[in-house]
Amino acid sequence: MKKINILAFILIFTLYTTTIFTGCDGNDNNSTASDGVTPVITLYGDKHIEIPLGTREIPSKYDYSAYDFQDGDLTDKVEITDNIDWNRVGDYEIIYTVTDSDGNVGRAVRDIKIVNNSDDSLYNNGDGGGNGNYNYQGQGSAPIITFNQDTVYLTVGENFRTSPYYNDYRATDIEDGDLTSRVIIDDSELNTNIAGTYTVRYSVTDSSGNYTARDKIVVVQNYYNGGNSGGSGNNYYSELDNFKSWYSSTCGRTFDESLYDASTRKYHGKIDCSHRGLSSIDLSPLSIFDGIDDLDLSYNNLSYIDFSPIRDIHEMWGLHIDHNTQALKERYDTEEERKALFRYFRNIHGGHGNTHDSNAGLYIYFKPHQIMRIFF
Repeated sequence: MKKINILAFILIFTLYTTTIFTGCDGNDNNSTASDGVTPVITLYGDKHIEIPLGTREIPSKYDYSAYDFQDGDLTDKVEITDNIDWNRVGDYEIIYTVTDSDGNVGRAVRDIKIVNNSDDSLYNNGDGGGNGNYNYQGQGSAPIITFNQDTVYLTVGENFRTSPYYNDYRATDIEDGDLTSRVIIDDSELNTNIAGTYTVRYSVTDSSGNYTARDKIVVVQNYYNGGNSGGSGNNYYSELDNFKSWYSSTCGRTFDESLYDASTRKYHGKIDCSHRGLSSIDLSPLSIFDGIDDLDLSYNNLSYIDFSPIRDIHEMWGLHIDHNTQALKERYDTEEERKALFRYFRNIHGGHGNTHDSNAGLYIYFKPHQIMRIFF
């Protein structure tokens, strides 16, 4: 009787342990565990790194790899997007994403801080950076010339040398310091009496003989709607013409001036840049507006949008950013992130939804049937 009990115990124990170890075997569990399992992206080195201003790439030691439980190594399928402006100090991020064969998306973020290793007062007008494209230079390198505006617009007959655009430059050198007073301006080809596009060259040489030249584009235009010469009105009309040209070439559409109130600088219509396949967009031509009913950037291929040119706008009812890339989706596809985007537009205030209310807030359209109304 005891012998039978011992044999039964051995049999039961063998079946039990076999079941346990079979259930833990990686090969048998692979197909089940992989469903819904997100691939993992590993970032090598620090996830928060500082890079000197003027660098043009991330050091190779900050590498990455991607692995999926079912698919294996996915490193070569990783997509990388970033919002880095290599010429500007500030905080940025690099986003790494990868999708496995089941459609599961893995994501990792590395924070990048671009710092100016030189004297802030020399390169950034004492404001800590962010107001110009100031390059970091090493020993023996050429000086840098910077403009606040690379392209300017004048009306026929306007004097370029007395305009604020003429002296809109600065020259610096890591060894010599401020070289602005030594800049030579060649505007010999410019004729403001004839409409056209001209180049004005700014150049400077440092004490080591290093030479730098940079061109400013000057567009001379005829009066707009019979405007008279001189004064800010001409500059305004030139900016509007610039916007109209940008709107046609970038967005493929014609500006409806009947919906524009010049006295308030508000456009009671939609600026429509959708369905253009854009991978990037410069919104600076929109800075002439203080109000836009809708801005539609949907159905493009945008991974990052720089909203800074329209940050101070006072009225905007709708912002369409749906149907772009996965990177843009990950940036704004949560309520918290869209609220942060709303707060970025610091002059827009909440309201009750009536577009005739001067205090109305902003709709952010992100994906079909998901419209987020934000009030503060």
